[in-house]
Formats: sequence, structure tokens, C-alpha cells
Amino acid sequence: MDSDDISANNLFDRRVAPRYKSEFQVGLEVGFSEFCQCRSINISTTGIRLVANRAIGMGTRTSLTLCLDEDTLVELEGESVWESSIGSLGTHVVGLSFGSGQVSQKRELQRWLRKQGVAA
Repeated sequence: MDSDDISANNLFDRRVAPRYKSEFQVGLEVGFSEFCQCRSINISTTGIRLVANRAIGMGTRTSLTLCLDEDTLVELEGESVWESSIGSLGTHVVGLSFGSGQVSQKRELQRWLRKQGVAA
């Protein structure tokens, strides 16, 4: 395999962490006063894919509250890296990347993910 083949493969396989199929409520704050209820589709230690009832906008910085289960809430900062409109009711699927740092929050998320078992 030459370097061109490696570069082409990396364009399509950008994931650096396993993803877990998991549905839970997500509170999403955009800006200072805009709040949106969302639902996760899948999650990893580096980001989340969710369904929102409105557009978020590419590159938008967000504050997330992940309601992982009855006992586990994790608050993280993120940024939207892609978005797609689905249907005609204003529903969007959004990919968010978790910001750098946030070590204790990501550690809590990682502990919870390990309990979930096999990645999707």
C-alpha cells in the first residue's frame, strides 16, 4: 500500500474512539439563552451524534448535559462538526465533537461507556 492509499483510507475512517449505540436525553445550550432538548444516537469519548428539534449550525460551540442514566449526569463543552436536516418538521441529526481538556468529565464518560459493553 502506498502513501496515497493510506491518505484515502484516513479520509473515510476518521474515528479515533469506539462508538456506542446509546439513547438518552441530552440538554444542549447554544449561546447564552438558547436551550434545546435532544436525544443521543451514539456516543464515544470524543463526540456524540444526536437528534435535535432545530438546526444547531456548523462550528457552533455548545454546552451539553448528558443524562446517561438515573445516577449519571456529565456536563461537557462541544462543537458541532456536521449537521443534516431530516424530514419536514425541522428535525436535525448533529455530530458534536467534545472540546479538549475536560479531563474529569471525559473520565466519567469513559467509566460509563465501559459499563455499556461492546461498541457499535
